[in-house]
Amino acid sequence: MGPAVNAWWRRNGIALLVLAVLVPVGGIGISQHERTALAGSGSDAVTAGPSGSVDVAGITVGPATAEFERMDSAPRGTRVVTVHLPVDTHGDDMSCLSPVLRETDGLQRSWRESALELGLDSFDTARPTSCPTDAGRWFTLVTSYLVPADATGPFHVDLTWADALPEFARLRVEP
Repeated sequence: MGPAVNAWWRRNGIALLVLAVLVPVGGIGISQHERTALAGSGSDAVTAGPSGSVDVAGITVGPATAEFERMDSAPRGTRVVTVHLPVDTHGDDMSCLSPVLRETDGLQRSWRESALELGLDSFDTARPTSCPTDAGRWFTLVTSYLVPADATGPFHVDLTWADALPEFARLRVEP
């Protein structure tokens, strides 16, 4: 190595060392953020009572129903759980992501809706998978989840929206 190369390493060595430390730390932070976003951003579950519905931040959610649905597009070794989740906004605006399906027992796994994987149209107004902006007072979310064949339920359906945070609606369903 010549004198020019040695001078370059002296000028840039500390910056390279800082980069070598910060890049992996940044990757871990991004990974953790994505995992938190997938889990839903609410931290305080408001669980539906005996009526099957729950009121959170002026919105009534439920009662929810679920069924195992036969779909030819589902891969072998999986099942499709389709959830119907009525929502009454009482005239308020509401924006939400698709509900998350969680096992209540066993491994306590969680799943995002699988419209794309199942070949369904996630923008179908007759089968909305997230809160439609022009739905009016009442609408029903219809979400299908691709779960392993050993996932038998019961499940929780978690619905989160910005005005309710840190609370979110949790409803129990048994297909």
